[in-house]
Amino acid sequence: MARKSRRFQVVTNQSVTESRSAMEVLRIPTAIYARLSVENAGREDDESLRNQITLAHSYVLEHQEFELIDTYADNGFTGTNFDRPEFTRLMNDVNHGRISCIVVKDLSRFGRNYVETGIYIENIFPKMQVRLIAINDNFDSSREEDRMSISVPVKNMVNEMYSRDQSRKIFAAFQARRMKKDVLMTGKPPYGYDRNAENTKLVPNDEADYVRVMFQWAAMGVSTARITERMELIGAPLPGRNIRVKSSGKWTQASVKPILRNPAYAGDMCFGRSRSIGIAAHDGVERMPRKEWVVHRDVHYPLVPRPDWEAIDKSFTERAEEVKRTMEARKEDKEKFGDDLYGLVWCGDCDRKMFLDRKCYAEGETYTHSAYECGAKHHEKCCYQSVSTDFLKVVAMEQVRVHLSLMTDRAAVIRTMKEGEAGKNVETSLDKKIASVALKLKEARDGRARLYEDYKDGLIDETDFRTIHDKKVRGIGELEAELKGLRAQKDAFDKVIKDFLDFIDNARENPGEDGFDGDLVRRTVNRISVFKNGAVEISFKGDDLLSVIEEAMR
Repeated sequence: MARKSRRFQVVTNQSVTESRSAMEVLRIPTAIYARLSVENAGREDDESLRNQITLAHSYVLEHQEFELIDTYADNGFTGTNFDRPEFTRLMNDVNHGRISCIVVKDLSRFGRNYVETGIYIENIFPKMQVRLIAINDNFDSSREEDRMSISVPVKNMVNEMYSRDQSRKIFAAFQARRMKKDVLMTGKPPYGYDRNAENTKLVPNDEADYVRVMFQWAAMGVSTARITERMELIGAPLPGRNIRVKSSGKWTQASVKPILRNPAYAGDMCFGRSRSIGIAAHDGVERMPRKEWVVHRDVHYPLVPRPDWEAIDKSFTERAEEVKRTMEARKEDKEKFGDDLYGLVWCGDCDRKMFLDRKCYAEGETYTHSAYECGAKHHEKCCYQSVSTDFLKVVAMEQVRVHLSLMTDRAAVIRTMKEGEAGKNVETSLDKKIASVALKLKEARDGRARLYEDYKDGLIDETDFRTIHDKKVRGIGELEAELKGLRAQKDAFDKVIKDFLDFIDNARENPGEDGFDGDLVRRTVNRISVFKNGAVEISFKGDDLLSVIEEAMR
């Protein structure tokens, strides 16, 4: 590394050139961000998006202190949230230090959510030392008067209100449109239909025969699972994007059932079967109850006679109601005869979870007996493991009482050690390590500052400056991570001891009629392993934690 003496430094043309080079190195890494709302449907050739980018490019070129690193554009994404792919990529580059300034056309392009936009402007960007510039709003976060101005939150609030107002208008327009009988639904036509040349009605296409066959099978009582297999077997074309299919490109029950329940195949046009949950397109949708659908009857040519469609639809409805009643009855029985050891019981031989199997010994009665059975009972490695629930409850409760008795004695020892020299030694040792790392971090940061001064004064050439600077930045990052870990370790040490002692102090039995305290067992037991030879092994929560505490305080 070439160094020069400060004592006889002379200003020359070379030093002037190096100063200019330093100015170029210090140019601010800048990103351009542009966004078009979801209403533009992600059209990549939209003129508005190009205009945003062009305006921002011109602004960056006019200001020599900026160095354009990359351009980020989200096309077809709402501003009411920040779940956008290009914005995520931008923030990832910001977090990695590649970007220090963001230029947008106006604040509404950055975001329309009043709260989240304000958090970025007032909290996140200042802490990360990132500059935000909105050209048309004449906003620059590097100017204190702009950050403190009342106009910024007002603009953000107006942007959010505008988005909500637009959403309500669009929804109202759709509502008015769907009430007209002669209006076609938007999007892809149902499977088996195309739009006519005048775009006024749905007409059957080559896929219509497959639809008719599906309804014939359903009328004969064939299940949706078998219909799915048959459609795959005969090589029927897959439905379009409005009906789900597996990523493997096969028919599924999730693609058959919506076809069999769609009123379009009886000649009806149906609107309002689902609606958006929020104002943003990415907020998701929810299914609406049938009584809220808007249905126009006999609008186009039906592929299935109405009586047949109604009979099939009724069978689906009755089956769904029966399943719902069965599930509710089972839920009631489970609550009466609950799974007190849910998730705790494992097979010690095949290392699979064991599940509760409730049994009835008299017709019409509720559950009267239960046992935990190995989850591999239908697996080729089945060990046919089974153990009575009542037996496990007795064993678990007995072991928990013994365990708590031992833990209470050990907690008394730990409490004495914490208040004695052992506890103080641990805290002193951590404090010394924290102070040592903090001092090294301060020296590293001071060294980075001196390096920059040497470079600015022309004592270090550009190549050496970049090499040493990168090395120092990595070293500072490692020291910051180490310091953060030590501080977390110190905070965790006190918390771990406090939580453990509090648990022991608050561990009180609250047995039921059978002497079993399910809450205490779930809070104390980590796992119950059952073996073929009848052995039961119980591991408890806090055992490893206790070992760590005792090891640290020795």
